[in-house]
Amino acid sequence: MPARYLTHPDGSNILAVMRHGRVAGPKHLLLDEAYLSSFGHLRLPQHLYTALQRFDAWIEPALLAEWARLIKGYALRQHRAVDENTLVAALAWSDPAREVGLARGRALQLLQGGGLQCV
Repeated sequence: MPARYLTHPDGSNILAVMRHGRVAGPKHLLLDEAYLSSFGHLRLPQHLYTALQRFDAWIEPALLAEWARLIKGYALRQHRAVDENTLVAALAWSDPAREVGLARGRALQLLQGGGLQCV
């Protein structure tokens, strides 16, 4: 668990991670509080939670910039070149838009003809 390695400059842990053993999977799964807490607990200090709330709009860009810096460092140590445009494209969030025009047009045709039934 990477959260275990998040530390303050003095080496003390930022997050308190308590992990329980794996629970055997039941036939029917109910995602309730008892089931979720069987995986363990993660406590986040109040000041860190407040900072995350305040700076939420800048967290993703900061993480992406740090990740890009890290990748460039790895490549440099391996004597490899990293194309900046390729790196930026690889880190771009993909949120493809769904094209529903064809399905909507067909549904409207079926509605006009009386042949559209609820599935």
